[in-house]
Amino acid sequence: MEHNSPALRFSPDGRYLVTGGSGGEVRLWDSTTGREIRRFVGHTQHTDWVVFSPDGRQLATGGKDGTVRLWDVKTAAPLRVFNCGETYVNQIAFSPDGRRLYVVATDGFVRGWDARAGRLFLQVGEAKLTALFFGLSPEGRHLYTWSFWESSLRAWDAATGQPLNHLPLPRKPGYCLTFTPDGLRMAMVVLPTAHLGYGVGESSGVIVDVQHGRELLTFRGHTEPLVSLMFDTLGRRLVSGSTDLTTRQWEAFPWQEEEYPEVGGQKTEVGSQKSEHGREETSLPERVRAYADRYWRERLRAEATAKPAPPAEPMVRWDRFLWPKRDERAGPNQIDLTEHYSTRLDALPYPISGYEEADNDLRELAPGTTTLGNVTFDVRGVLLLRRLTMGGYPFRRHWEQHPVQADGIRIGKSFQRLHVFHGVIQALYEGDVGEGTTVGSYILHYADGTRAELPIVMGRHVRHWWAYSDEADPVQPLPEGRVVWTGSNPSAKDAGATLRLYLTSYDNPHPDKEVVSVDYVSAMTLAAPFLAAMTIEP
Repeated sequence: MEHNSPALRFSPDGRYLVTGGSGGEVRLWDSTTGREIRRFVGHTQHTDWVVFSPDGRQLATGGKDGTVRLWDVKTAAPLRVFNCGETYVNQIAFSPDGRRLYVVATDGFVRGWDARAGRLFLQVGEAKLTALFFGLSPEGRHLYTWSFWESSLRAWDAATGQPLNHLPLPRKPGYCLTFTPDGLRMAMVVLPTAHLGYGVGESSGVIVDVQHGRELLTFRGHTEPLVSLMFDTLGRRLVSGSTDLTTRQWEAFPWQEEEYPEVGGQKTEVGSQKSEHGREETSLPERVRAYADRYWRERLRAEATAKPAPPAEPMVRWDRFLWPKRDERAGPNQIDLTEHYSTRLDALPYPISGYEEADNDLRELAPGTTTLGNVTFDVRGVLLLRRLTMGGYPFRRHWEQHPVQADGIRIGKSFQRLHVFHGVIQALYEGDVGEGTTVGSYILHYADGTRAELPIVMGRHVRHWWAYSDEADPVQPLPEGRVVWTGSNPSAKDAGATLRLYLTSYDNPHPDKEVVSVDYVSAMTLAAPFLAAMTIEP
């Protein structure tokens, strides 16, 4: 069982892709065309784990609402609900035969359910909040559990929950575990004695002999912490993912001595030894060196003579399926932002650092043509820009995936006023963005080559999209902006806040000129501007 892309899974036959996400959404996609096939509706909060049964007929999902739900993949019909109480579901796995379902939650327990009867048959762990993880051996007989605070793996009988033994480890395990198909080796992330937690601090990967608890190999190469590991079906290649936003493939030589053959016809005085039959044999280091030399010689020769790969087929434009279709009632004055959206209304608007932020979205903002503050907008997605972040990696690196600016929002006509439905995300924990700070701008490009800049100023056009209860008047009009939409989401509700978005109407400095396009630009402060819709007034 590998800890790999928990909210994104391919079906066993590769035909389908299932995704989890904020708001409890679970979607099934055609992996070839990118077409959404169906949705699984039931979770009320962020869905962090999705996993297919081995035969691909069932789907198990779980997350922040403390439930694990079992679905029929073909019909999306709910089959069973397994309740873990007031806790978060951290990990889910099926047994190899698909009959048992194992779940670990943040209350410190691993639970096992009979997937058909719905009966709880196993519960191991300790009743406390802890970073507990588990792994199943490939044949499904043994269950391994570990946490950040232990220097060993605990082994359990996966069918009865009876404790078996502890597997001592040379270093503390981290949060990923994957087995070779024979179950004799496993790869895992290990953390230094002093660490800051998941995704923060240095980490490396090790391969361990499961039977003896021996560390066989340490591998490093990523510039940031590892977050996922997975062996291939032969156990000779290992794929690793990291918060440095790269995936690496590692190749492993055989690890048992008998897998290295004698060097044919070659004998040497140095390092040679007598066998029990009196024959002179090649030493193990020489056999390993000969194996490596032959491997790389044959591989390089094969690569040199390989035929060029055929041209890659055009990639599926997933963005065609991510956004709701444009409302037929939307006219040419409602600017189409489809090509510029960076996230959905019901998806995470910015990188998160924990479950408490996992459902921070605009799910209550209905998509489609809507009138806000007497202005009609086409609302279907969000264009979020980058902000300056004082935090370290990996969160800074995630923020860097957002654009600093979105160029070329097409207009192609003259107009009197520009109406924008927008907001700003302020990094309050890194420092307040004071009133009067310019956090971004809209730049108009005219057909004659000139341009005009329309600033976005805190306290004048917008304020932080979270309005806290201690504000005297959260919807107080600003000099050039007013709140035209309020809503909520689970993350804001937990923090005692409500959401607000603003309407700002800018006069066009040159209403007689054709505006070819508009650029949306971040000023790279500690606040990130985001745009939900744009409308022009002729």
